[in-house]
Amino acid sequence: MASVTKNDIPQEANMMTDLWSLIKEFYIPEDTEEYWLDLNEKCNQIYKNCPSRLTFHLLYGFRNYLEEKSNG
Repeated sequence: MASVTKNDIPQEANMMTDLWSLIKEFYIPEDTEEYWLDLNEKCNQIYKNCPSRLTFHLLYGFRNYLEEKSNG
């Protein structure tokens, strides 16, 4: 099985660091407009820095996870 290293895909490696920071910051959803607007802003910034399909799907998946968690 082939694998890649951080040096092989530096843009995605940096995105993963940003994604992990986002997850830590927003892990517990809040029922406020400010929370969701801030989340959207930070997701957009991560995607702007690394506009790949992988980034899109990981951010979309995390947001869906938060919505499910928020709705019980």
